[in-house]
Amino acid sequence: MSMMTWISTSSILSRACGTAIAVTLLSLPILGISQESPAPQSQAPASDELEEIIVYGGAPLTQLRVQVYKAEDNYFATFNELNSTDEFDIHCRREAPTGTRIAQRVCRAKFVTDLQARATREGVPFGEFAHLLREKEELLNAEMRALVFEHPELLDALSEFDAAHEAFESERERRCAGQLFFCRR
Repeated sequence: MSMMTWISTSSILSRACGTAIAVTLLSLPILGISQESPAPQSQAPASDELEEIIVYGGAPLTQLRVQVYKAEDNYFATFNELNSTDEFDIHCRREAPTGTRIAQRVCRAKFVTDLQARATREGVPFGEFAHLLREKEELLNAEMRALVFEHPELLDALSEFDAAHEAFESERERRCAGQLFFCRR
């Protein structure tokens, strides 16, 4: 008699844009090895003999990270429109730190870039401009706080960014739990 085992799997498929999520349940019959039994049995195997494997899938971490970047870009674009001076405008780009070719996303206010250029041009270590940097950062933070309370669209953009960031971090923690190495972050 041939024995048939059913393995049911469940997976979540999501589109690249992250807007449509479909749930698909697949049942795949896998035929076992035929064996002759001394006494033929006429009934199906009991339900406790069936093996069930459930696979849960979700959006790839890279897709969640892209959603975070889009929400962050939207927040900074809204802030850049509302702030009082161009030197507070924040722009993000990918750049490789010194000593590596692995590019990372870096978001920087215009005044930071200007101070770095000035330090390079004048041959002064950037650390000597640290007090100017701290003063500008305090002014930038104060303006960000004020604008968030004055403009609901900026608060909405910040909330969207925060929600996307939280979703990414919680999913990353769930997937990487207990793994010290080789976990895509």
